[in-house]
Amino acid sequence: MESVAGGLLAVILVTDPATRRAITDELALQGVTVEAASDADELRARVAAEQVDLVVAEEQQLPLGAAELRSLARDHRRIGVLVLTEPEPSSLANAITAGADDAAFVGSPPEIIAARLMTVGRSIALHRNLERERAVAEEEAARLTEEARLDPMTGLGNRRALDEAIPMVGGRMARYGETWALALIDLDRFKDYNDILGHAAGDELLRRFGLILRDGLRVSDLAFRYGGDEFLLLLPLSHARSARDALSRIRRTFSSEAHLHPGNAPWTYATFSVGFAVRSGRQGTESWAEEADRALYRAKDEGRNRIVGNDTFADRRRLVARGIPVFERGRGWTPKTPVGVGPGRLLLRSRIPRRRTGL
Repeated sequence: MESVAGGLLAVILVTDPATRRAITDELALQGVTVEAASDADELRARVAAEQVDLVVAEEQQLPLGAAELRSLARDHRRIGVLVLTEPEPSSLANAITAGADDAAFVGSPPEIIAARLMTVGRSIALHRNLERERAVAEEEAARLTEEARLDPMTGLGNRRALDEAIPMVGGRMARYGETWALALIDLDRFKDYNDILGHAAGDELLRRFGLILRDGLRVSDLAFRYGGDEFLLLLPLSHARSARDALSRIRRTFSSEAHLHPGNAPWTYATFSVGFAVRSGRQGTESWAEEADRALYRAKDEGRNRIVGNDTFADRRRLVARGIPVFERGRGWTPKTPVGVGPGRLLLRSRIPRRRTGL
């Protein structure tokens, strides 16, 4: 029957050649490879290099005794140590107290020494098997934990991962005064895409968009599948302009692939709309997604395939505070006159006659 400790490597430091050969022969029968160390320095070097599983050494060959060898072995990895002591009543107990796994008298029959070392070897083999099984179990647990936070279709974070990330982001904003952008992305007329081209094509489009996000964002950016055809991004250290730039890059990449979408007039390819909200300091994360969702609603209301941020709403509030009348079209707005008004460029977005609706 194959030995449990088979395949291990033992290094022995025994002065008597006949005893050394006898121990080697006994261990070889159990499948243990045996090599001899010429002195204590070589033995220390082998242990330090982690090139040994079991050690048999005469205590008198070790300047500091069994304690030195045991200490050296524990500094590296689990190594079994059997010490051969002088035949005195207390020497065995002293060696084990010093840290040896087992001990035997110098001059003991080689089969006794080998049997004791095999007992140590079985313990070492069992210990290592348990370590391997624990490592595999921990790796599997980590994998399952990671998978529980990932959307299987897109490879992005799921709602569980998002729920864990939001408090972390809020803490960083409050503690370090960081500015973050939260962006909501919605694929335009995705239901029509599914209805016309089929759900398999819709799934493939979602997978492709997830890959674009993973490849196009910074390492520090966080991307989640928010649900269905909606995605949520958390962009650290991002003001309105940098958030727009990052989202525009993703938009250009997605548009360049020109995924056919017959139901997305006036475009013939798939597009998406974005609403984002920037917060910093102690503004917190409460209703943050709702704020981005209002911007997304406006992007849809203005015709889709565009990016709208809460910085635009801030522009409107500043105009109102300065007493400049504004017109509203749906959920959009333009100043009454662009002359001398910073955000007057928004007037160009209105292509229908404007009506005065008040503030």
